[in-house]
Amino acid sequence: LLHMDTNQPERVRHWVIRARYGSGWRMTIVPGHERSFLLPAADRRQPIYEVAVSAVGRLGQESGIARLPVTLQPMPRQQSAW
Repeated sequence: LLHMDTNQPERVRHWVIRARYGSGWRMTIVPGHERSFLLPAADRRQPIYEVAVSAVGRLGQESGIARLPVTLQPMPRQQSAW
């Protein structure tokens, strides 16, 4: 789960989320009022390696890109009631 935050939320029209799977990138545009986005852990069997996020204002100006390494955490095992 990716959390996006800014000190000027009223200025963000869209978030541009780029995710690197293997050697390729996948881009998603998210509305600016959203503050979280669920990224798939893998795409075409390639694990996610890196995420890059930027904000776009109402006039189309893009902020700098924040690049984030990804650390995948295993899901906790659920205890069976049986």
